[in-house]
Amino acid sequence: MRPMFGKRIALIKFDLVTDTPCPECRATQLQVRVMRDYHHFLTVPLYPTGRKMVTIYCSSCGNGQRVPAIREKYLQTATPALLYAGALPFFWMTLYAYLSDKAAQRRIRQCAADPQVGDVYQMKAYSNGTPMFFFLRLLQLDEEGKAHFYLAPPIYRTHMRRMDKKDQRNYSDTPNWTYLRTDLPGKVADGIVMDIRRNGW
Repeated sequence: MRPMFGKRIALIKFDLVTDTPCPECRATQLQVRVMRDYHHFLTVPLYPTGRKMVTIYCSSCGNGQRVPAIREKYLQTATPALLYAGALPFFWMTLYAYLSDKAAQRRIRQCAADPQVGDVYQMKAYSNGTPMFFFLRLLQLDEEGKAHFYLAPPIYRTHMRRMDKKDQRNYSDTPNWTYLRTDLPGKVADGIVMDIRRNGW
């Protein structure tokens, strides 16, 4: 059974050099191969490792040759993108997650800076070092700069992304929680407000 992870060597370039004679037989055709090791998963290349290797053989006499000028030239050969094939999906997924998180944080900050009735805030607090999650639904914005919320009674021990639509305890027109509007962006910055869903969802 072949190992799932491993290391192999890849030929990344093959060339014939005709402008330099063989030091032994003087034939003017040298075979140049550039190789590099790479790690793989299920034979799919993940990423290259180590340094490039350059071998030079004469096509006529078959002897290996040491031609420093040719070696140094071919050591500059770029590593093909194929050797990163397995790592590219992880890179794009990581980039997507990073950009999505940035966009979500920007949306949350904008909602906190400009609150609207109907917004649902996902909150996080601690009780004796244990995290608790709950939801606040914005019911009213008064002229004194206060935001009046309804605290939905279900308290969760694990992260809940959405307020349960079927739980009638989540709905009331009687405010029982108040913040100053100017305090809302700070609650976001402090990590107390984890998410804000406009119009509730």
